[in-house]
Amino acid sequence: MKTMIEFPKKKFEIIYADPPYLKALKGSSFHSYTRTGFREEQHEMLARMAEKFGANDGAFILSNSNTESTRRIYKKFKFFEIDVVR
Repeated sequence: MKTMIEFPKKKFEIIYADPPYLKALKGSSFHSYTRTGFREEQHEMLARMAEKFGANDGAFILSNSNTESTRRIYKKFKFFEIDVVR
């Protein structure tokens, strides 16, 4: 994951990421795609890499759950809320 998004290869390159969601509701399973999961620390690493990517003329789009943790980890980014039905 690190080398994939470190720097854009072209100006204005865009990356869309849909990592496992931070747990929003008790019983939600959209956060456990793998045996080891995708913890907050990994989201923090992804946010740092996305920030570096953006600083080099790249654009980063991420979808995730609307939680306090999500907003804290990705606080340097703009948020757009959309309603979805599960």
